[in-house]
Amino acid sequence: MKIAFRFDDFTLNDSEFYTKLLVVFSKNKIPINLGVIPFDKSGNFIDSLSGQELKQLKKYISENLVEIAVHGYKHKNNLNDLKLYSEFKDVEYKIQNKWLKEGKQKLENYLNSKITTFIPPWNSYDVNTLRALEQNNFRCISGGNNLRSGPVHKGKIKYIPGTFEDLKELEKLINLHRNKNVYLIVLFHEYSFKGYGEDDSNKFSLKSLDNLLKKIKNDPSIQCATFSNLLNSKENFDGDFFQDNLKRNLIKDYFNIKNILLSKYYKLYLNTFNAFFHLGVFLILSYATYKILYLFNHLFYLTSVIGFAIFILYFFTKFNFVTPKRKLFAISTISVIFASTVRIIQIYLPF
Repeated sequence: MKIAFRFDDFTLNDSEFYTKLLVVFSKNKIPINLGVIPFDKSGNFIDSLSGQELKQLKKYISENLVEIAVHGYKHKNNLNDLKLYSEFKDVEYKIQNKWLKEGKQKLENYLNSKITTFIPPWNSYDVNTLRALEQNNFRCISGGNNLRSGPVHKGKIKYIPGTFEDLKELEKLINLHRNKNVYLIVLFHEYSFKGYGEDDSNKFSLKSLDNLLKKIKNDPSIQCATFSNLLNSKENFDGDFFQDNLKRNLIKDYFNIKNILLSKYYKLYLNTFNAFFHLGVFLILSYATYKILYLFNHLFYLTSVIGFAIFILYFFTKFNFVTPKRKLFAISTISVIFASTVRIIQIYLPF
């Protein structure tokens, strides 16, 4: 298992919380990816770190304990929608290109660090965002783990979405997938912690995070990574990889495989298992149907069974087989039709 921690809404201001958070990660030698907002709401570059804090942040970056990602431009909602928030979606290409170019250059110059990842505010973007990212030599976008975040295309940009946000449930998820070839991208904010934000009733503490990171550090089955580490690995995080991970099947649903990204080989293993399972269902039901029909040679029984199966199949084809259960039902129906057809041929067209 490989884990990448992604912290959003970081700003280059002195903050007691930021200092404590980075200390927790650095003392456990676990890297963190910081999504940094470059500009304030007035369009001014945020560079208010004290000399000591700036020096310490650069030290973390040089030790590969911190990786910087551009997190929007001003982090300002530009959609006239009461339910959806986005800074980049539906903004023309020329403007997006300007924002990404300025944000990347300012942060790179200020922190003396190369930036290759973009984290869109509210995990929302569009095709112009992808074009502008390529134009400005970004390698990766880290949005949400669904196609509602934005489009996917077959360009140079890689996709490493945030897959999980509930820090209190993180240890359970790790235990569930330990020793598996999977990727877990943990997304969190300052308001995810007790003492920060409005409601503390169901939040994580920095002390609890420290204890969890100690366990992760001492677990040889877990590797913690930056986005650059993942991009430089053997895995190809392209659009096909992202879309394939969004596809559901019965095996993934049965074993509750979600909130993670499957590696190419682990995904192949599960898809093969799923294919053989459906093949087994088809063969067993076909054989059972054939044996039942073998007992009834009268045309009435045969046509009744076949007619019912065809009716059910026709009814369900009105839906897209988007869920694993519907796909399984379709295969089951087809197996009944197949066995019935074989039996008819045997009875009425004997060889």
